[in-house]
Amino acid sequence: MINFEQTANAWGWPIEEVKKFFNDGRIMGRWGEFDYAIKNDFKRAKSEKSPYDVIGNGSRIEVRSLTKRVSFAASKEVGIGRKVTDEGYKEKLNNVDYFIVIEYDFFTDPLIYKEHTITKDDLIKIELMGKLTKNKSVTRKNFLKYVNDRRLNEQNIQ
Repeated sequence: MINFEQTANAWGWPIEEVKKFFNDGRIMGRWGEFDYAIKNDFKRAKSEKSPYDVIGNGSRIEVRSLTKRVSFAASKEVGIGRKVTDEGYKEKLNNVDYFIVIEYDFFTDPLIYKEHTITKDDLIKIELMGKLTKNKSVTRKNFLKYVNDRRLNEQNIQ
């Protein structure tokens, strides 16, 4: 997906700095918004203050990146000096139809890049399992276990 050598040459950066830059959920989340919209011929939200990132097929979609954890909290409530609230979380859920969580690891061979669709029903299940923290995030391990178990269940139903 990302050719670190070409990017380093184009930017005039050392390759290790390029790798550090891309190994950041904030960077990958923003990149993911553009990538998901472009690949699917969807439109990005008109404003950064919009409660969703992408609109396509009549759906409001929030794009998140999977690092050590993935947060489903309202972006305006995440960060130093901010507090995640149940009200903000409910507002986020009311303003999106689903989430796309981008799992990436560009430092492995083969490179990992997967998009996982997470619905409101998925989040309810994750919360009932006790895996959604008070900050409305899920650890990478628990998230991947959930999506892998869901995939296996879907295959068994078919």
